[in-house]
Amino acid sequence: MADGRPEKSCEQACESLRQQDYEVAVKHCTDALFSLSQYPPTYFPEACQAEIDRIKIESLLYRIASSLQLKNYGKADEDCRHVLGEGLDREGDTFRAVLCCMHLNGKLQVVSNALSKSLMGESLNGMVTKDLTRLKTLLVETEAAVAKVPSVYHGEELEEGLYILLERLSECLDGVRVEHNPELSLTVTTKKSQQMWTFALTCKPARMLYRVALLYDAHRPHFNIITISAGDSTTQVSQEVPANCQEWIGGKMAQNGIDHSMYKISIAFRTEIFGTFRQTVVFDFGTEPVLMQRVMIDAASTEVRCGQTECIARASGLEEEDSEGGEEEEEDRKEEKEILKEEKKKDKEKKRGEEH
Repeated sequence: MADGRPEKSCEQACESLRQQDYEVAVKHCTDALFSLSQYPPTYFPEACQAEIDRIKIESLLYRIASSLQLKNYGKADEDCRHVLGEGLDREGDTFRAVLCCMHLNGKLQVVSNALSKSLMGESLNGMVTKDLTRLKTLLVETEAAVAKVPSVYHGEELEEGLYILLERLSECLDGVRVEHNPELSLTVTTKKSQQMWTFALTCKPARMLYRVALLYDAHRPHFNIITISAGDSTTQVSQEVPANCQEWIGGKMAQNGIDHSMYKISIAFRTEIFGTFRQTVVFDFGTEPVLMQRVMIDAASTEVRCGQTECIARASGLEEEDSEGGEEEEEDRKEEKEILKEEKKKDKEKKRGEEH
């Protein structure tokens, strides 16, 4: 790129974020985005477009992370909607590729850490949005997927392998009905807690389940695969699952010739600490895309919950007070208008009397 200012500002933003100098990081991000906005779309040659997209996406991600630390949640949410809209709706390939490059260059972790600190450690005054959570999930999956790429990949091959894996995952799969119990996202208020999710996968036509795996490394010690059974709607045969199982390899079950197959998989969770724990469960039928389901459990003390509820209630109370205050002001204005009308009426009557 002929003009190196946007790229330099983007790199400075990343370094400032590492040093936890969040205000400076926001300034550098804004400088980078402003510099790019000064040029028309046709200014740069087509070959530079990927680099421009990278700088835009990276700058937005650094500004989101910094804004969250500065508790500027409105700006963080606005940038989040922008980066998801630009990155996924119109340029999905570019967005995924940028995340992969950032991870390989050691830049993604600092953004992910900042989001984790805000989304998991604070209530954000009730302003945690689905877009911020969605962005965090994408970063987590990018980081976790690196472990699944064969070590024989290097450089561009590693980046390509990581990108391919991320593109292979999907929360739905044609011909497979997914049922789960309980809900995928749960909340508990005790420090020590246990939970189990059961997934029932009904396949029509019948198909073989080759692998079940837990994808996310960071919370791996808290999750494990405990039971797997295979068969149909009337008969289930338990499969051998090792202790503390993180990846189960199947593909040896005999097909019974009927028009459907059913698998039941149980995932256990256990913790002795407070926190928010996430895991991505992969169900591999040997075809693409690969089916996945995300589970999450939020363990927080009742005091924290009450504090969050109180903050939200207080905010609601202030809104009600403002509303009531506005109604009172409106009533006062109406009274003033009535008084003015009466005074004008009296003046007119007085003038008529004087004329006569």
